[in-house]
Amino acid sequence: MSASTQKMPRPTSRDMPKFDSDEPENLHCFLGQMEDLFSDYSITDDDERKKKLVRYTDAHTEEEWQALEEYDGGTFAEFKDVILKNYPEVADTETGTWERLTRISCKFSNLGADQCESYLKFKRRFLTEAKKLQKPPVLVMNCELVEKFTESLSPVFRENIVS
Repeated sequence: MSASTQKMPRPTSRDMPKFDSDEPENLHCFLGQMEDLFSDYSITDDDERKKKLVRYTDAHTEEEWQALEEYDGGTFAEFKDVILKNYPEVADTETGTWERLTRISCKFSNLGADQCESYLKFKRRFLTEAKKLQKPPVLVMNCELVEKFTESLSPVFRENIVS
């Protein structure tokens, strides 16, 4: 069967993209994965793409996206643009926010020297967000980042690093 006659896998399939409205920062990734699927299965019709896109979301999101004016009356590109505009958190993932950095720090609070895996995960996430905040226009000073980073460490671990 050629790609153009194959049906896309069901939204409930284990390895399929799925958008969770509780994690809107993953929207760009989800849309990219769906674009790849549309390409793989030769789906080019705007209306078909919109119908398929909403099926790979949770029930509330599907209903919300179908209520958008561009769902019935716009192109797929217009529909995608209006979806992105409805999630300001998506813009935050590109520019970074202090609030997001604080959430990362809170999630990994009181890390000890014996928690290597968790520490490295925290460090990766923290540095990724911090780098965004330091792009022009710089939104935070390095000393503030150091302070925020060390707040997530246990007092003993923090003291060992500082000394």
